[in-house]
Amino acid sequence: MTDTRRGFLTIAGAGLLGQSQPLLSKFPAGERRRESNDVTFLGEGDARHGPQGWQGRDDTKYLNEAISQLAARGGGDLVIRKRHFVSSAVGKLSLGLDSITAPSLEYAIRLRPGVRIIFEGGGGIYSNESTTSSKMKLACFGIEKSDGQFPVRISGGTVSGFFVGIAFTETTAVNWLISDLTITACSIGILGRTFEQCSFRDIYLLQCCAGIVIGGFYRYSLNEYSETGGFADKCLFSNIRSVLDCNLDSRAEVIDKWFDDNVFMTIKNTNLSGPGNSGPARSFPYTGICGYGIRMMSRYARPNNSNVFDILSHANGPRSAIHIDAGRGNSAQSIYTENLGYADWKRRSFPIGLEKTDPYLGVGKRMPFLVKGVSSIASINAQHCFAERVTDSAWLGSADLSSSRFAQNSVAR
Repeated sequence: MTDTRRGFLTIAGAGLLGQSQPLLSKFPAGERRRESNDVTFLGEGDARHGPQGWQGRDDTKYLNEAISQLAARGGGDLVIRKRHFVSSAVGKLSLGLDSITAPSLEYAIRLRPGVRIIFEGGGGIYSNESTTSSKMKLACFGIEKSDGQFPVRISGGTVSGFFVGIAFTETTAVNWLISDLTITACSIGILGRTFEQCSFRDIYLLQCCAGIVIGGFYRYSLNEYSETGGFADKCLFSNIRSVLDCNLDSRAEVIDKWFDDNVFMTIKNTNLSGPGNSGPARSFPYTGICGYGIRMMSRYARPNNSNVFDILSHANGPRSAIHIDAGRGNSAQSIYTENLGYADWKRRSFPIGLEKTDPYLGVGKRMPFLVKGVSSIASINAQHCFAERVTDSAWLGSADLSSSRFAQNSVAR
């Protein structure tokens, strides 16, 4: 099997694993190596990739060089072992149609066509807080528009401490597979504009302000139906666990405002051409992103179609488990929710709409649904939640709602 077909290049906790001399030359001479037919393992004695990363080590350059070499060889697997720390930006993703003047989001690790990221042995990528600028809005992984609609594979491990865990804003994600991944302590777990037939499996979102955010991108001033604002079609969300530990507080306010100022751009509605205060681009007002498990927005009324939510649990946040602005043919098998609809989830105090106002809903307005935009739900369990209704689904199977408080327990039809 050729290098092009196999293309293995591994980053061990102590160094880089590969056959390219320019890359290996960056590491100390005399390291132990053992070789197989087409894999070279570096020894485990390089302390530069150990816990010292917290003290100023920045692995951004080495990780990107490894990915670039694999891409140049036709692709392959990048296996990341132990912890690596990054704090530098290598590029920017445009958040608008005009890549020159639109707001942007910086990222540290560039995903490239044909390169699969695999974490092993407790591997992960962590934001190096000691060297990252406090003013930097940094995503861990990003993919450029020039890389096109290539499948991306990321599996295993941890991504921690970034503004966004995984971001793609300039291209359509087609046939992506993100699996066995923990995203923790990020403002936004996964941020994307458009998904087509992608799979998200065994994802753990811990202490993130927002889980998975799709769509909602302002693109132009025409008040007309368009796909350019983003959507998700025919995607699978299986065994997604979001334990956000997110309150409706000043931190959530800052992140909600950032998304509106840079992505959704409600302010642009005043300049929209078209009929009065209506029209596709005004159909679904912005309602924030913090506290949602999965949020799919329809900036120009394009629906999110035929997505499947297999097993989803969402806990400790002020907003819905699933909130889809415009949905068609979406279905869910099993949904578990806990401690939702409160401004302070830990104490289950200040229920929204009763003692606390969500600024995007208005005075006296509860969280409207635990689940919105899903046509059918086989089962739902709601523990200690406070909302207007359970769901707007046309069909709801079994439901355990005994410990939750709803203004109306019936399904809205």
